[in-house]
Amino acid sequence: MNKNERDKIKKEITERFLVSLDYLVDSNKIDHIKDFERMTGIRGQRITGMRNFIKDEKATPYYVNVDHIAILNSFFGVSFDYIFKGIKPIVLKESKTIEEVSDTEKPLYQNQKIVQLEEVLGILERKVQLLTERFQFHLEKNG
Repeated sequence: MNKNERDKIKKEITERFLVSLDYLVDSNKIDHIKDFERMTGIRGQRITGMRNFIKDEKATPYYVNVDHIAILNSFFGVSFDYIFKGIKPIVLKESKTIEEVSDTEKPLYQNQKIVQLEEVLGILERKVQLLTERFQFHLEKNG
């Protein structure tokens, strides 16, 4: 599969992701995209970027990612078969509503990002420690 074919598939998946969001709004699972943003932590700007890209091929490419799809499935019961293959129904199970998600609850997406940032911070701390040890070694050797 060449790059153009992969990009075409990614664009189709992104388009079905957006159709799923519109379906959730139309079926009153969420009132509007701001509610989706509050519930999941996925920024509205990202969704707008996806919409612009779907409408205009010259726009900056914005594709949905695996985290976004997982959140759509776990929060709202959106079918993986629909997102990846276009096989309906869009929603397979009952989903959470706005009222069921506490304002104090950290969105799933934010929790994942925090874990990723903590892992990166740990790696950076180890690198700083190694560089410090190397610097001290060279000072002792040459000093």
